[in-house]
Amino acid sequence: MDAIYLIGERLNSTHSSVKRILEERDAAAFRALVEAQIEGGASCIDLNASMLMSGEEAALRWGAGIVREAFGVPVMIDSPDKGILMSLGGEYGDACMLNSISADGAVLEEILPVAARMGAGVVVMLKDMKGIPPSAEEKLSLAARVSTAAAKAGIAPERLFIDPVFSPVATASGGMGGVLECIRRIREHMPAHRTIGGLSNVSFGLPERKLINRSFAAMAAAFGISALICDTTDRELVKTLKASETLSGRDRSCRKFLEWYRRERETQ
Repeated sequence: MDAIYLIGERLNSTHSSVKRILEERDAAAFRALVEAQIEGGASCIDLNASMLMSGEEAALRWGAGIVREAFGVPVMIDSPDKGILMSLGGEYGDACMLNSISADGAVLEEILPVAARMGAGVVVMLKDMKGIPPSAEEKLSLAARVSTAAAKAGIAPERLFIDPVFSPVATASGGMGGVLECIRRIREHMPAHRTIGGLSNVSFGLPERKLINRSFAAMAAAFGISALICDTTDRELVKTLKASETLSGRDRSCRKFLEWYRRERETQ
């Protein structure tokens, strides 16, 4: 298993401060948030402007332009609007990922062939019109549907990220064991595809959110998660992930951990 691919989550319009930055086109504040996340370890930046309603697409285009031109890292376009995903995916191609795609057959047939032509990566959630399946087995059934549709559309396996959907543990009657089992079984049975999840969803509604996020991140690392959308400005979270990668065998000879440790010492 490779190191976990980290995607910075901080530029989400559900936060009032970010919504203001996007509405006012505050480029200095926007750049500062991007820079802080990259310095923390993000290899990609997630952008969500859904709270701007009719101004969503323009705000995403503005923000994605800054991320690409000023920092040169990939951008994740996070929107429930299929039209926006396909429009911006056409502009940024293999430099972007399209997020919040459901596993409904009709949706997959519409979006995946377009994404394949663009070269964009795709994040497909294991949920459909019936909602989020409660069991790992049902989620795996959806994952098989997604894998088949992606192959038919011509999506390269490494460009497909399967999201088992991290729900708030406060409302998950069985905890997060089913999600972890789903990650493990996708890694075992569909090793060419990647798994991904939004880490902060897990702690929603509870105190000590950072503690819960860090703890679950370590568990997900051990079960084989490929990518996390998370707060990379939380240095303790990044420390936890680096240690987890080493302990779970993802970092043989501890080489990456030692490289990271030396870089951290140099910046102190």
